[in-house]
Amino acid sequence: MHIRQSAAIQLKSLISTSWNSQDAALTPEDRQFLKQTLLASMVRSEIKQVHSQLETCFVFIGKHEFPQGWPTVLDDVKLVLTQMSNSKSVHAALTAIYCLVKLYKHEMGERRRNLELIIREVFDGMYGIAGKIVLVAGEDSACLLKIIAKTFLIAIEYDVSPLLTKEEVFSKWLDMFCLAFERPIDSSLEPAAEDEEQAKARAKTETFKLQKALAHIFYTVYQNYSNPYYIQEGQASFSKLIKEKFIGKLLRMEMKVVWESKSKFIHPNAFSLALKFISRASSDSSFSAEIGSSVLDILQTCAFPKLLLTSEQEEMWSEDPHEFLKVLFEEEDGLSPRFAALEFIKSMCSGSQYYNADKDPYHPVLGKFLSFLNGLMEESVAKNSPRVFDATLFAIGHLIESIENYNFLVNQTETMIARYVVPNFGNPMGIIRMRCCWFYSKFASIPFEDTTSLAMAFQEIIKALKDKDVPVRIMAALAMSKLIQNESIAEQLEDHVSDVLAAYLSLMAEVELEDLVYALIEIINKFRDSIKPYAIELIKELLKICNAIQERAKEKDGGYENQESKMKEAACIDAFGVILEVIGHNQSMLQQIEPLLLPVIRNSFDPEENYSMSSAVDLLSALTYYTHKTSPRLWEFFPLVVSITVGMPEEVAANEAIKQGGSWAYESLKDLITSVQNLVTRDPEGFLSGSSANGTHVELMFTLINRIIEISKSREHEAESVLAIKLILSMLEALKGRLGLYFATIMRIILNELSMAKKSVYRKILIQALVMCYWNSLENTLSILEAVGTTEATLAMILDESETFTKNFEIRRLLYGLTTLIEESYILPLHIKNKLPDVYKTLASLAARQVEISDKEESSSCDSDLPSYEYMGEASMDKVCEEIKVNETVEVAVGERKRGRNKQQEKLAADAKFYYNPLASVNELYYIKTKLAEFAKKQEKLFKELEKSLTEKEKEQLSNALTRANGYQKQAKKKNGKSTVGVNKAK
Repeated sequence: MHIRQSAAIQLKSLISTSWNSQDAALTPEDRQFLKQTLLASMVRSEIKQVHSQLETCFVFIGKHEFPQGWPTVLDDVKLVLTQMSNSKSVHAALTAIYCLVKLYKHEMGERRRNLELIIREVFDGMYGIAGKIVLVAGEDSACLLKIIAKTFLIAIEYDVSPLLTKEEVFSKWLDMFCLAFERPIDSSLEPAAEDEEQAKARAKTETFKLQKALAHIFYTVYQNYSNPYYIQEGQASFSKLIKEKFIGKLLRMEMKVVWESKSKFIHPNAFSLALKFISRASSDSSFSAEIGSSVLDILQTCAFPKLLLTSEQEEMWSEDPHEFLKVLFEEEDGLSPRFAALEFIKSMCSGSQYYNADKDPYHPVLGKFLSFLNGLMEESVAKNSPRVFDATLFAIGHLIESIENYNFLVNQTETMIARYVVPNFGNPMGIIRMRCCWFYSKFASIPFEDTTSLAMAFQEIIKALKDKDVPVRIMAALAMSKLIQNESIAEQLEDHVSDVLAAYLSLMAEVELEDLVYALIEIINKFRDSIKPYAIELIKELLKICNAIQERAKEKDGGYENQESKMKEAACIDAFGVILEVIGHNQSMLQQIEPLLLPVIRNSFDPEENYSMSSAVDLLSALTYYTHKTSPRLWEFFPLVVSITVGMPEEVAANEAIKQGGSWAYESLKDLITSVQNLVTRDPEGFLSGSSANGTHVELMFTLINRIIEISKSREHEAESVLAIKLILSMLEALKGRLGLYFATIMRIILNELSMAKKSVYRKILIQALVMCYWNSLENTLSILEAVGTTEATLAMILDESETFTKNFEIRRLLYGLTTLIEESYILPLHIKNKLPDVYKTLASLAARQVEISDKEESSSCDSDLPSYEYMGEASMDKVCEEIKVNETVEVAVGERKRGRNKQQEKLAADAKFYYNPLASVNELYYIKTKLAEFAKKQEKLFKELEKSLTEKEKEQLSNALTRANGYQKQAKKKNGKSTVGVNKAK
C-alpha cells in the first residue's frame, strides 16, 4: 500500500512540475502513454489515497490537454461507463467526468464551450446510470449518485448550458434528483446522532454526502434560475419552468428536511441550505403563505436549538479557552447550522412578508419569538442552564436592528436586561458572564431610560476586564469599545483610561485577535486628549506584541493560524497610525517614535506581507506628513518605493514583466505616492542635495515619473499617469524658482502629455501642473512656450477650461498661477499682456467659486473627499483604473456614467489626506488679496484698467471673496501650522 501511494505521489509531482514545460523528464511518448492509461489505472486502483492522487493527475493533464491534445478521453470514458457490472469502472469514469467538468466551474460564456462538449457527449450516459441506481440502497450507489450530483451542480452553478435548459432535459434530471433526495436511508444511520463524534462520522458517509450535494443543487436552482428578472437573456421560459413546476415541490421537500432534523440526522450543510431555501421562498409572494403558518414553530423548535453551544465547546471553555475564542471569533461559515439558523431568525423577524404594517404596526413573528426567548431566559436562570442562557442572549442580541423599530419591544428588552443580564455579571459560570458582556456591546447604541442599570453594567464590565477567564475579559474589552458611544459612559471612563489601556495591552499580548486591536483603536479615538500622555508607551507595548506575533508566525508553517497572526499584525499597524494622529505635529514625540515605527513599516514592504502592506503604506504617509524635519531614515524609503513599484532601471532591463506592468507593489503606488510627495515638500533641501546608491533624489524622481507614464501606456490605463503629475506638482509647489535645468524637463513632460491626454481627469491635473509652472517660474515658462509658439494658445486653453474645475485644491492652484501672471505682468510679452483682463475676470470667477466651496466644506478636515486614515488604500490602483475604464464603456445613462467615472477619478487625482501641500499653509484668497494690494501700489494704472474690465457682479464677487480672506487665513494657519511658503517668500 505504502509503495503504491508513494509511487502515485511521485507521479503527481512529476506531472505537475514537468507537463507544462519542455522538461526532458517527460518525453512525448511518456505523455501519450499517460493519457492512454491513466483512466485504466483509476479503474484498477483500490486504495483511496492512490485514487485521489490519480484524480489530481487527471485534472492537471485535462487542464493542459483537453480537448485538442486529448481527443480520445471522452470516448474512453463512455466506453468505461458501459461496464455497469463493474462498479469500480463506473466510479472511475464518473470521477473522470467530474474532473473534466470541474475545469470549467468558474468559466462563463464562450469559455464554457468545452463544457458543452462534455455535456453533449457523456451526460446522457451519466443520467442512464443514475436512473438505474437511484433507488438502490447502500453506500456504493450513494457514492456514484454523489459524483453525478456534484458534476451536475458544477454544470449549472454559475451558468447553465442551453443543452440543459430544454424542458424535457432539465425536468428529467431534477425529477431524478428529487427521487434520490427522498430515497430510504439505512435504519442504522437515520436516527438523530447520540453525540458529536457520531454526528461527524455520519456526515462523512456517502449517504449524507449525497444529501448535501442534492441540497446544493436545489438551492442553486432556486437562487439562480427561478426569478425571471435576474436571469440571462433567452432563459425566460426556463425560469418560468423552474418556478411553476419545481420550486413548490422543492420547498415542501426542504420544509420536510427541517422538520425531520428534530428527530433524524440531517447533514449539517443540507439543514443550512434548507433554511436558506425557506428564507428565500418566504419573501416570494407565491410561497410565503405556505410557509407563514409554520414560521414560529420552525424558529422555536428547529432554528433556535442550533444556537446552543455544543458540549464539545463547553469542554473547550474549561480545557482550552484560547481555542474556544478561536472558534467563537473565526469568521462564521455560511453553511454552518448555527450561522444559517441565526440568519433565518433575523430574516423572519425583520421582513414584512407576514404582516401588513398599515393594519398591524407590530411585527407578529418578532414579538412572539421574543416572548418565547424571554420565557427561555427565565427558565435558564431558574435551572442554571448556561447553554440556553447563552443562546437566548445570542439570539436577542442579533435582533437589535428589528427591536429598536418598536418602542414597546425596547422597553421589554430593557426590563429583561435589568432583571436577568445585570445580575448575572457576577454569575459563577464564565460562559454567562461572557455573554452578558457581549450583550451590552450589541445594545450599546440604544438610549435606555434606566440609566441606573447602564451605570451598574459599566462598573461590572470594568471589573470583567480583570476576570479570571480570558473569554470574559475579551468580551468585556469589546463591549467597552461599544459602550463609550454613550456619552455618560464615556465620561465615567475618563477616570479609568490608564487601567483600561493596561487591560487591553495585557489581553493583546495573550490573545491573537484583531478585534481587540480595533476595539483599542475605538478607545484611542474617543479619548485622544487623555491618551496622548500614554502614546509612546502604547507604541512600545504594541511593538512588543508585534514582535511576539512575528516570532510565533515563524514557528507556524503557513495556514489559517499564520493568517490570523498577520491580520493582527496589520491591525497593530493600524493602531500605530491612530496613535500617530493623536500625537499629531508634536515633533519631540515624533522623534522618539520614528525609529520605533520605521522597522515595522520596512518589514511590511514585502510581497509576502499582503495583510499589513496597506496599513504600513498609510502609516508611512502619516509619518512623512506629521514629521517637519525629514530624517535620513525616512529618505531611505524613497529608493525602496521606486524599486518595489516601477522597478529600478537595471530591474526593468532584466525583467520584461516589470517593464510592462511594474514590480510587485505597483498596485500600492497610488498610496505610496503620498509619502514621496511629502519627502519633497517637507524637505526640499534634502530632495535637491540628497542621493542614494541609485543616484541623486532628483534623478530618481524623474525615473519614477517616466516609468509611471510608460507603464500606464503599456497597461492602457491613462488615469494612472495622474500619479506622475502629482509628483511633478509636489516639486513645483515646494521648489519655487529652484528647479534649474529640470524645469525644462518638467515642461516637456507636461506639454507632451497634454497633447495626447484623453481622459478629463488627466487633462485637468496637467492643466494644474502647467498653471503651477507659471507660479514656480513664470520667466522660464514663457521662454519655453514662446520657443514652441504656444504661449497664447496655452493661456486660452487654461482660461476656457477653468470652469470645469470644482475642487478646492484644483482652484487653489489656478488662483496661484493666474495671480502670478498679474503680479509679474512686467515680463509678459505684449500679446499675453493684452489678455490680462480675461485673466482677471477668470480670477474673480474662481475666487467666488472658491468661497462657495469653502462654505460647503467648512466642516471637512481635508481638501479631498478621500476617507479617513483607517480606510485609506482599500481599493487597488488597478481596480480604480479598471472601474474608470468600465464606467466609460458600459452603455448606461450618461449622467450615471459621468458620476461613476468622476467618483473613481477623484480618488486618483485628489490631494490625499496626508499630503503636505506647502501652498495650503497660506489661504489662496488671502494670497490673492495680498498680491493684488501690492500690484495696485506698483502698477496703479494697469490695476484700474483690470478693475474696469469686471462687471459690477464680478466686482462684488471678488470683493466678497477678498473680504473673507482674513478669516480663511486664520483657519489655514490653525489647520496647517506655521507657513513654510509665506506670502513674502512667494514674491
